[in-house]
Amino acid sequence: MAAVDVNKGADFYARLFNVSERRIQQLAKDGIIPKDGRGKYPMIGSIQGYVRFLQDRASGNGYESSDSEIHFERVRLTRAQAVSQEIKNDIALGDLVTTSDSHLQMSRLAKAVASGLDSLADMLERDAGLPPEAIDLVEATTDALREQMYQAIIADDDEPEAADG
Repeated sequence: MAAVDVNKGADFYARLFNVSERRIQQLAKDGIIPKDGRGKYPMIGSIQGYVRFLQDRASGNGYESSDSEIHFERVRLTRAQAVSQEIKNDIALGDLVTTSDSHLQMSRLAKAVASGLDSLADMLERDAGLPPEAIDLVEATTDALREQMYQAIIADDDEPEAADG
């Protein structure tokens, strides 16, 4: 017994293939699925054509991008270029800094803090006249702070970094 091919509208195939009705029309225009003259699409031929289209696309064989796919890629590229330009503008205006500039400034800050911690005990002994026990406590505290800073830097170095751009 021969199979009877049923014709359905674009709305049926849009739901079946999870695409828009416009995409179904585009697939028919591109010759991927057949269309009868009355805006209907034969079920067997449409399903076979769409499966073949997906197979070709997955394997990269014999399929050229449709106008809608080219348009989508152009829009995506344009968006990416706009975002890139916005980032460049923000850097030029000083509203955004690069990761390398941030690292440089943070290392300068850490160096200044470490230098201040190194001289704190001597300054307190000389200028404030603190007794030796208090100076020992200040030195122990500054050593602990320095170690905390070092551990924080080491912990940050162990974390994976985002791409620096």
